[in-house]
Amino acid sequence: MGYLQFCLGSTLSTQRLCMSNYRLDDLDRRILTELAKNARLSNTELAELVPLSHSAISRRVSRLESEGAILGYGAHIDPAALGITIQAFVGVRRDPSASPEELSRGLRAIPQVARCWIVSGEHDYFLEVRAKDMEHFSDVILKQVQKVPGVLATVSTFVLADLQTEQAPTRALATGKLDK
Repeated sequence: MGYLQFCLGSTLSTQRLCMSNYRLDDLDRRILTELAKNARLSNTELAELVPLSHSAISRRVSRLESEGAILGYGAHIDPAALGITIQAFVGVRRDPSASPEELSRGLRAIPQVARCWIVSGEHDYFLEVRAKDMEHFSDVILKQVQKVPGVLATVSTFVLADLQTEQAPTRALATGKLDK
């Protein structure tokens, strides 16, 4: 099964792996913009910034959460504070006979895989892997990633310095420069 067939598969969960298509109006975008600036805003505080009632804000935020436009809330923690000193990007080539859905599920089940993308180009998947040290990273790759059925080959690229940790779309949205 090719990538396009995988993405256009019949299950909703498979389609959500590949792309998200949200129908947002201007008020939804304003809510997302304000939450991108400060995720700790209460619905009452949001209602002061967006011209809607507290209950309308609450309904919209709940809908944005259930539809997946809001992925979650949380603290941005420096991984080094938790003893995680290695960050690497790992390109994964898939065995053409392997099921993309099963391979995706297997890669995403590895706790050290912080992010997982299906990509075009030289690799089929790109992983962001976090580890305590090189020995731990080596164990993750050799004993977990390369053991996932369908993984043909991996190539690792290590982060030497993190120059910008904020997500670009969130930052652009919060500064009002997403469309510029």
